[in-house]
Amino acid sequence: MDYDSKRAAELIALNIVLKRLERRLVEDWDMDIRDLLKIEHEGALAALHAMEISPHDPARATAIRAHAELVIDHMLVNRRGPKWPPDDR
Repeated sequence: MDYDSKRAAELIALNIVLKRLERRLVEDWDMDIRDLLKIEHEGALAALHAMEISPHDPARATAIRAHAELVIDHMLVNRRGPKWPPDDR
């Protein structure tokens, strides 16, 4: 499998895990999904901006950070309601 395919597989897996965790948190804490997603979105962006990425290549670091921010937005903001994977319970 080539590098891009591996990265795509990793993102798909992370997205599935995230959706399952969202469901558990909402069920266990009886929390509104929008509130949970807003809190997690803010935390994820803060963690991203605090992270050191490619310190020897600032242009590459900027591009990586920008793309990571788009992925975070996609996973936590740009969604049409919860689309959780099947529950195995």
